[in-house]
Amino acid sequence: MNNKGHFKKTDWIEIQTRISPIVKQTPVISNENINDLYGLEVFFKCENLQNTGAFKIRGAANVVLKAQREQKLKNGIIGSSSGNHGIALATLGKALDIPCVVVVPPICPKMKVKKIKDLGAEIIFTPGMNYADRERIVNEIASVRGLMIVSNGNSLDCIQGHGTMALELSSQVVGDPLDAILVPASTGGMLAGCALATKDVNPTCKIIAVEPKGKCLADSLRAKTMLWPGPRKYLETRAEGLKTQAVFPIPFDICCDHVEPEVLTVSDEEMIRGIQLAAAELKLVLEMPAGAALAAAFQVKKRFPNVKRLGIILCGGNIDMEVLMDSLVAFDPNP
Repeated sequence: MNNKGHFKKTDWIEIQTRISPIVKQTPVISNENINDLYGLEVFFKCENLQNTGAFKIRGAANVVLKAQREQKLKNGIIGSSSGNHGIALATLGKALDIPCVVVVPPICPKMKVKKIKDLGAEIIFTPGMNYADRERIVNEIASVRGLMIVSNGNSLDCIQGHGTMALELSSQVVGDPLDAILVPASTGGMLAGCALATKDVNPTCKIIAVEPKGKCLADSLRAKTMLWPGPRKYLETRAEGLKTQAVFPIPFDICCDHVEPEVLTVSDEEMIRGIQLAAAELKLVLEMPAGAALAAAFQVKKRFPNVKRLGIILCGGNIDMEVLMDSLVAFDPNP
């Protein structure tokens, strides 16, 4: 273990084998028109085509299936989510035939709420956007019902599960290894997981975080200290999957070791342009965080001039249709 308590090496084969009954390997695609736009050779990891429509099932499956194997899973599972983590938990609840409760804030998109309910999970809405309320409700229900809390990224098992997408990406890219991978950053679990996995198989590959305006992740990474003032806050962004300002403590420590301190920041308008670009050129439906990664790629050639071969994590595609249609109006392919 390193000085922060994290394993230097992970048994990725064990994790991939564990989650394989529920998590599928998603495709990696490329597009010559987009390569020309970016001035780079780009490879898209399509987690939007995951069984659940997003990457979250990877970490949740590793946590829950490991607990099941160790006979620690008793009365069911519970977690707090603004959407995709809840869909992952509900999917696991249905697959394992166990009770599942998802605590969601009022901003949870209607299509995600419907998906969670359709999978048979119980949904409990918080009265407002106070993050502490979500944690309190989860803890209270878990205690009363004897449910296992499945963290939305703040556990090493969850982080390692998320890392399997970067392992797949590295193995699926033909030719020279990637120079860098763009990963959207919210609570940090996906970012940390992709960093751990990538550095194990391709140590020179840069892991570059993509953030919405107001997150200010770079300052904390440079200082190697969480500079966000508590309590945990939400950002003013339309990307509900990127609203959390601060990264969780466990992924933050990993990111300090393995993620570039130079972070790419994008606006909501740029994220929408990324959604438009994916629809027009890749024929893919994406939600805002994935659109953020496409938008940020326009900054790479200038900010990281040594990067020639770039991986981009398309983390999810669970977007309300009215939001998608609004995003597709008046598309201009030029940055």
